[in-house]
Amino acid sequence: MKDIIEKFLLKELQGLALDRDVSEFQNLEDEICRLLLSKKFRKYSASSELIEHIRKSVANRVANGKPIHVTFWQGGFKLWRLEEAPEVDWSELFALMYYVTWLKPVLGIYKPGVVIEFYLDDIIMERLCNYTREEILAYHRSLQAVIDFLCKYIPLNLKFVITTASSRFHDEATFWKELDSAIAIFKPASDMVLSPDQIATVELNYRRVKGERLGKLWREENRRIHDAYGEAVDIKLVNEAGLDGKILAVPYHKDFDIGLNLGSTKNSIVKYWIGVGALEPRGETFMATVLSPSQLCRAKYDVININVSGLGGKNFKKIRVLRL
Repeated sequence: MKDIIEKFLLKELQGLALDRDVSEFQNLEDEICRLLLSKKFRKYSASSELIEHIRKSVANRVANGKPIHVTFWQGGFKLWRLEEAPEVDWSELFALMYYVTWLKPVLGIYKPGVVIEFYLDDIIMERLCNYTREEILAYHRSLQAVIDFLCKYIPLNLKFVITTASSRFHDEATFWKELDSAIAIFKPASDMVLSPDQIATVELNYRRVKGERLGKLWREENRRIHDAYGEAVDIKLVNEAGLDGKILAVPYHKDFDIGLNLGSTKNSIVKYWIGVGALEPRGETFMATVLSPSQLCRAKYDVININVSGLGGKNFKKIRVLRL
């Protein structure tokens, strides 16, 4: 099993490269848009406004010979409930490979290529869910290490960039000041009515401090900080995307209609930073997937020790293989 898995992973990695030189394509802008909006990769339909934004973005980039810019909006942490925390694991690697596969046809016809930017909501997690600074930095470092590893296999005209939300402010003090100002004017927790999904999300992400006593409205207070942060910080990303022609994307968010919903792998819509990567047997091969904490609890799997040359980190010496 070990050898079979290692050969499968190596084949998948090697398959990320272009199999021919970048070629010219007639009606280039239309073809790039078609490839970006491929139903093979989208998990949900794209709004007419999003389609128009993508068309304008592509037209502008092509006219100026600039790379297509795709920004993935994600959490800058690994869910504390997972034994893999605080570092990335197979789920991040599988997601990155999936996104390269999505963009590979574009890279094959457009020489300036593509920039994939990972936008990480980072130090807010200290206040929102009691993560430590070192945990947040460990996630950032390990994500960069996986990117560095993957760069050995991907087309040369694809570039990865990591941007943290906090880095978009003059300094950290400014970040916290703007957040506090946004929270102060946000509606009170007593006026908030959370949906079952919002309650589940708060309870999944929040880590209690030892001895902490939570009030009756602690979930609403937590969500209040989350939503105020969105208006103070994340809105900057949305506005920039509109002005600079960046295309926003996420693994999954049913209400996210300003960007592409791509999933994390071909058969998973789990956010990779709150899940773990696993392999699902498919005949004589495998399919990469990402399991949520609840899926992981229900799953039956074997843990196989493996070694992929050049891939370091504590979470890449073994992998879960689901039992059929």
